[in-house]
Amino acid sequence: MKNPGKRLKITTVLLVLVMLLGVVPFAQADDEPPPACNPVAEALAAQMEIDCEELIEIMLDQEAGLGEVMQAWYLAQRLENFDGEWTELLDMSLDNGWGQLVKAFTLADQLEGVEAEDLLAAK
Repeated sequence: MKNPGKRLKITTVLLVLVMLLGVVPFAQADDEPPPACNPVAEALAAQMEIDCEELIEIMLDQEAGLGEVMQAWYLAQRLENFDGEWTELLDMSLDNGWGQLVKAFTLADQLEGVEAEDLLAAK
């Protein structure tokens, strides 16, 4: 072996560098990357006939996940007495929950002169 001291120094320097790079983060831990257009988001956006980037932007603005967005959109398609945008249902669900929302619209269908929004407000 030619120079074991030199090899030890190089190994030590490399270990210190690896330790430093492992300890010092390149990004803050709370800096989460924005959600990306994954295949599920792209399929939902295509069905909703909007761009995937627009869908992701709505999700970030509403602080909602794909499941919540999908539920709001499908519910807006299904409800006969709802003539607003699906984003309104998403807002309502975040305040009331999906069960209460469906109950209010179902009751409003069955009762004359009663609006689902009034039922939710009276809750």
